[in-house]
Amino acid sequence: VLGERLVQRCEPDGGHALHWLSCAAVQGLAPSQWALARYLKDHCEESIYRNTVSAAHGGVADAQFELGERFRQGVGVTQSWFEACQWYLLAAQQGHAQAQCELAGCLLMGRGLKKDTVQAFVWYEKAAALKLPQAQWNLGKLYAVGLPGVPKDSKRAAMLCKRAANAGYAPAQATLGSLFSQAKKHDRAVHWWTLAAQQGDLEAQYNLALAWRLGLGVASDEAKAFDWLLKAAEGGLALAQLKLGLAYATGEGAALDLVEAAKWFELAAMTGNSAAAANWAHAKQKLGVAHQIEAQRRARSWQRQRN
Repeated sequence: VLGERLVQRCEPDGGHALHWLSCAAVQGLAPSQWALARYLKDHCEESIYRNTVSAAHGGVADAQFELGERFRQGVGVTQSWFEACQWYLLAAQQGHAQAQCELAGCLLMGRGLKKDTVQAFVWYEKAAALKLPQAQWNLGKLYAVGLPGVPKDSKRAAMLCKRAANAGYAPAQATLGSLFSQAKKHDRAVHWWTLAAQQGDLEAQYNLALAWRLGLGVASDEAKAFDWLLKAAEGGLALAQLKLGLAYATGEGAALDLVEAAKWFELAAMTGNSAAAANWAHAKQKLGVAHQIEAQRRARSWQRQRN
């Protein structure tokens, strides 16, 4: 009760309010638990931000990186790539690997800073030296294409990608799977795609679906192919949504369902996929008005669930 009264009176000493509310909440008093929840909601985020700012100005690299993340995402502050980069830079200069990687990405894309691929390479190299898988993968991609002053090195690119993949970084695992697929080593491609797909990598899920469908590196299995294709489509990959629509439209790999096909064509078309747009337009000609409305209802329902 005392804690609740302190909160209601806006008692300046919030520590006392928090102490008494916590004591009552631990004893199972529902009103106090609710009052504690409201108090934490109103005060904790502000306190976390205030202390993060203080620590960042005090030179704590983790706090500087966290502040950079807040400005990048617009969490509790106005979104600003420029401010994000300033804090990433301070943390990066102290050897913070993730900050170095994020700073490199900003330099590579020209977000918040002038685009500078050479400096991006330098920061990726620093972060990769600290064994950050994300940096190893990105550095590998730069070696794969080459840069002015940095010659293309396919062998080094593959080595860095493999290091990141072995560390469990899903995008690198997906890339490694594609490299093995290009080399016709389909069983190894499936191995790496499976690891990435299990972590939710959409392109790996799509490629794995094709492998199971075509029997590349595994025995052909329509059911497994459909399951992975559905996961990729549900995850929002337009190419998978288009393929899933075709499966429902033709009955190949899925039960024939023109309304469900139209739903996936429409969803893929919303991303700008021209083939899906053409299929959606064709589906509307084949479907009656009631079925068109149902397909659109399903598409809107899917969008609401994702949001």
